Amino acid sequence: MLANIIRLGPTQWLTPLDEGLIAESKLSQLRAAKRLGLMTPKTLIATDPTTVVAELGPRPVVKPLTHGYFFDERGANVVYAQEVDVEEIPAELWRTVPMLAQERIYARRHFRVVTVADRVWACELEAEGLPVDWRSVESSHGAFLSVSRPDERLLDGARSMSRALGLGYSSQDWVMSGPGKYVMLDVNPGGQWLFLPSEVSELVTQAVAGWLRGHAWA
Repeated sequence: MLANIIRLGPTQWLTPLDEGLIAESKLSQLRAAKRLGLMTPKTLIATDPTTVVAELGPRPVVKPLTHGYFFDERGANVVYAQEVDVEEIPAELWRTVPMLAQERIYARRHFRVVTVADRVWACELEAEGLPVDWRSVESSHGAFLSVSRPDERLLDGARSMSRALGLGYSSQDWVMSGPGKYVMLDVNPGGQWLFLPSEVSELVTQAVAGWLRGHAWA
């Protein structure tokens, strides 16, 4: 009922409901990135560990097919992307629980890229010593630095992804695997930005508030 009211009501949303729900899917994100010609990790959804090893090697990265948030008796939980040893996961688990497996990308830097309409901001995090998913390390959230002159290839890629997915707001995770080599990992249609440096987080907040006030941002 609530979803239908949102869809049919007169209110304009920064990100429409259906576009936001579809964009939660990793497969939708990867399909959009492929159409745009962006670099992404080689990806499989497999139920056979032998296939995973043959295509991605013995230590791929696994992650949920959609967002990894869930609730149980302990409260809110997050399933982080992680590098695994395929042989340590029982074969019956591969057959019963679909997992998205990807090749391991060795990052030099992590980027959190935020888009509001056509505006884009990028912050970077040194990847040395961090696991595949920096979010699993609490101190990483406060270690991002704003990028004064971000590479236009990164900004254009993030902007193109948000447009392709129909998102008015997005919080995206990219990595740089080598000079000029930017790899798109994930798009979060409602991801956080307030943990980023104030010179970026304040601009994002102003852009969202400006959109809500009906102002156009050039």
